[in-house]
Amino acid sequence: MSVLVDTSVSIDHFRSGNPALVAVLGRDLALTHPIVVLEIACGTPPAPRRQTLADVSVLRPCNPASLPEVMAFIEREQLYGLGCGLVDASLAGLYPDDTGRGPVDP
Repeated sequence: MSVLVDTSVSIDHFRSGNPALVAVLGRDLALTHPIVVLEIACGTPPAPRRQTLADVSVLRPCNPASLPEVMAFIEREQLYGLGCGLVDASLAGLYPDDTGRGPVDP
């Protein structure tokens, strides 16, 4: 089973290391999402910055939900008014692989 590595997990790993993430990466089970890469780029990833962003970018991409799918997910799960933003809803509503079993629990 693949694992979507979100922004907060990446940042925690950059700051203090995360053995579980290292294991996932070592087994090539880590997935990324373009929004996660862009969120990391908005911050201060470890130096050398370009190399870190390149490393994150080469993780296997997830199969992201379309904006209409995210909208349907927000409505179906009644995520409105709860402080859940677009990024969280987009990541929670995606299909992590091609099995068609998503969306997964965040």
